[in-house]
Amino acid sequence: MGQTSKYNIRYPEASDMADVPGDMKNMAEDIETAIEGKVTNSASENFVGKWNGYMQDIATENTSDTWLLVANKGKVQHRAIANIINSFALPNLGSVANVLDTTITKGFGTYSANTSNIPSGFFQYGSVLFLPTASSSPNGHIVMLFGNNESAKGRIAIAYYVNGEFTGWNYIKTRNNITTGTEIATNEYLDNKQIYQKTIKITSLNSNRTYTHGISNFGELIDIRGTGYWSGQGWQPIQRVVTDNIGPYRSWTW
Repeated sequence: MGQTSKYNIRYPEASDMADVPGDMKNMAEDIETAIEGKVTNSASENFVGKWNGYMQDIATENTSDTWLLVANKGKVQHRAIANIINSFALPNLGSVANVLDTTITKGFGTYSANTSNIPSGFFQYGSVLFLPTASSSPNGHIVMLFGNNESAKGRIAIAYYVNGEFTGWNYIKTRNNITTGTEIATNEYLDNKQIYQKTIKITSLNSNRTYTHGISNFGELIDIRGTGYWSGQGWQPIQRVVTDNIGPYRSWTW
């Protein structure tokens, strides 16, 4: 009966009497003895040496996320992931000093009343997000502001930095809160000019039945409508409205 030199696993020699069941049993028992304590839930637990230059360490928790083990074509290999994560991850910028900073191409942070270039009329506290655009022309990045509250211009403001120039701000409303007497920007444009809306309340009409709306920088009238209350008829739509006095202030006549 012969034995292997490393693990002493018995095997029959040519001169031994044939005993296949007995020889198989001896070999199975010797293999169990040889591998006892060496095979666990982690096949690499007792590995001594390096994987592609990295020292193995199964016991220590990996908190740096610099590499991980992957199965590749039947082999266990390591793969560095720090560069992969960094190429996709958005850095935390903290409190941003200038939302139109051309050196910031990606990341997220916060802005406040002390932050430069917050658009006029937009809520002065909130979050800011910088997203890169295509790597080929046109190139640049996108700036998005998320106000902590809805402003007269909206809850979200977006500007683009393309080929060395910033576009104007565009606004998105999450709710259309119409406040009497307050001019608000809509999400509609006419010939690339934003349309604004103002609602007024007329409690009484004077003798010549005119009312000054008080809108400054009046450009073009897109639409005008309203309702009135008449004793006996109740609430009725206003059928006819005439505007005159072209200039910074106009009057409405019923």
